[in-house]
Amino acid sequence: MNRIHNRLGRKSAFGWLAALLVAALSIVAVQGQATGGAEMVVNGDFESGSDGWTSHKVVATIDAPGQTGAAAHLRNAVKSVRGQFYQDGLALAPNTPYRLTFWARSPGGHNVQVTVVQRSNPTVNLGLSHTVNVTTEWQQFTLAFTTTDFLPSAGQGRLRFRLAKGNLVALDLDTVSLVMTADASPTPSPTAEGTATATLEATATPVATNTPTATLSPTPSATPTSTPTATATATATPTHTHTPTATAIGPTPTRPLTRISGTATPMPSLGNGDEMLVFNWDRTVIIGDSGFAQDKPVRPAANGDMTRFVGGTLHFRAHIFSIPVVQPGMKLGWCFWQQTPVYAEECSPNRLVPGIPGTVLSWQLPLADLNQINGSPPIDWSQPRWKHGFVVRNAKGKPVSNKNDFNWSGEDPANWYPLDIHYTVVIVEPGGTFDGWQQYGWP
Repeated sequence: MNRIHNRLGRKSAFGWLAALLVAALSIVAVQGQATGGAEMVVNGDFESGSDGWTSHKVVATIDAPGQTGAAAHLRNAVKSVRGQFYQDGLALAPNTPYRLTFWARSPGGHNVQVTVVQRSNPTVNLGLSHTVNVTTEWQQFTLAFTTTDFLPSAGQGRLRFRLAKGNLVALDLDTVSLVMTADASPTPSPTAEGTATATLEATATPVATNTPTATLSPTPSATPTSTPTATATATATPTHTHTPTATAIGPTPTRPLTRISGTATPMPSLGNGDEMLVFNWDRTVIIGDSGFAQDKPVRPAANGDMTRFVGGTLHFRAHIFSIPVVQPGMKLGWCFWQQTPVYAEECSPNRLVPGIPGTVLSWQLPLADLNQINGSPPIDWSQPRWKHGFVVRNAKGKPVSNKNDFNWSGEDPANWYPLDIHYTVVIVEPGGTFDGWQQYGWP
């Protein structure tokens, strides 16, 4: 059983600036799996544990039984707060139809709010915000929506499930899927003169096997003066295909001329005064690195008292230049290690960074969202760190490494290394402004 207790930092209030947004939303509960474009959710069936997902004031247990296999079993950690379970990194297009599907049930019959928002401040809504009434039986819900014309930078979208308040509020979640749909026909959103309230009613037969037999009769209705009532049904067969195919690649792409070949590019330690360069790896990860690309020891400029950054945000950027065999499911984790005053290790959730030459991704993570590993105490940010760096992992979240008897996790290291990558980490103080990647050697 994999139990996750994320530490919590100071969070901004969730103001969605709804008056500025135009969202199109149609809701229906159906049996089966949604169809559409490429899958955007990582580990939506939770067969890889919690990979790709983050808990906020929620106790999350990834275990059977699920609608199929494992599921995420969520429970509020604080009764006075709505716990959250979310996935970052959605690269959404503006003014584009999407379809979200998921299976859910609630032991207490509590509802859940489902939103797609910008991950960083301002956390504006990007086209989906709806409260779904969940019963005690497994049901599949489909939410069709169109994104707004206001979108964050690539990969800054967040899919979020928010539980109702209450100490005993719980939700079981499984088979989450988000795809672009050219055929989606969402209901027009209400004008400022009316507010739509959609109600989803469904009856379901309990699912006794992994093949759902539930018959759902949805009756969605919206009652604003300007919006007609819409009813829709759909049927499809669930599919689970999460094993990426490794494909051999051609010659190594040429790096930019600004690169200092074979060495870490020297960078300034500070940006605009409220940010600091933590890590800059700009070379190949070789077999001898055992899948851990680390500064050990940590550069002095990044190894002093960092208490002013507690409550701040880590900014990551990665560029894949070459890899022996394409690895579409490659994930990268980030960790800080400390030896004194006591041993401590804190790591980020694994991030999907496809091992495909040309991949460039940027993402963020609050420092408070790092996880303490193997029961270690939290890092004392006033004291130096022993080492820090990123870990190369396969699609199952296992290190592609021979360190500590990982035995390469069943992978052939020759298919992964040498991995030519530029990977940079910058930390920004609470309330600070990130000045961008150009000052750290990025185009």
